[in-house]
Amino acid sequence: MPSEQITQTISLLRQIGPLDVDTMTVQDMRMLYDQIGNAYPIEPGITVEEVELGGVRAEKIYRNQSDMDRAIVYFHGGGYVIGSLQSHRELASRITSATSSAVYLVDYPLAPENPFPAALESAKTAYKEIAKSGVPVGVAGDSAGGGLALALLVALRDEGIMTAKAAALLSPWLDLTLSGESLDHRADRDPVADRAQLVQWVSYYLNGMDPKVPLASPLFADLSGLPPIYIQVGTEEVLYDDSLRLFRRDNNLVTFDEFDGCMHVFQQFSPNSPESAEALDRLGSFFEAHLV
Repeated sequence: MPSEQITQTISLLRQIGPLDVDTMTVQDMRMLYDQIGNAYPIEPGITVEEVELGGVRAEKIYRNQSDMDRAIVYFHGGGYVIGSLQSHRELASRITSATSSAVYLVDYPLAPENPFPAALESAKTAYKEIAKSGVPVGVAGDSAGGGLALALLVALRDEGIMTAKAAALLSPWLDLTLSGESLDHRADRDPVADRAQLVQWVSYYLNGMDPKVPLASPLFADLSGLPPIYIQVGTEEVLYDDSLRLFRRDNNLVTFDEFDGCMHVFQQFSPNSPESAEALDRLGSFFEAHLV
């Protein structure tokens, strides 16, 4: 059974409803999503520094100097259309605490102003800059940011420069063809995302390109040669099948961790829930084992 905090959050999110792409402008959606970042302050003792990673704007988030011994390059969610440093700073700060790592929250360019492959190119640039430090590096992201993190690993492998030690994907969006059955079967259970929203964001991001291109929809990519991948997903998500299909196909590489009764990116939307705390504890254990 989900906790009281998760149940209350789902009730509140249902009152708000998924972002209405028919009536809201992109700027309106971005402003509303950024308000999540104002709802919860980052915990005391966290340092946030603005940095540039090969010209890509980012924030370095850490607790103390020992966190610099390893790094996590993090990509925020938001359908490649919304989301920012502001919306995800608080979540990134908790990931820093959970993993004892410096987290680099990347401000990659958004669609429709910057369609594919702009986000991926910026992700590669930012990652390569961090990799120069020589410390163990992992990648992570939520929702579209999870898809971007996985696409990044595929691109790095294809370029022959794979150095990432591990990847963690929170409620990842991996299939821009929107072919997962959970999109319809769980439509009345997910208060965060719906098909209409995702269809619009695919059109913004791909700008007419084939959604089966593996670097856009990494569900269709060959994952051979990639490092260990850890996925967290809630059972109520319309994107549930994205994660499940990847796990079923590549269970030698992918660890699948589902959280009963939880919605899309519950780690962000319900930060004070026991499920969120448990999820980040497990995330910390995963990176502790691999960022060596």
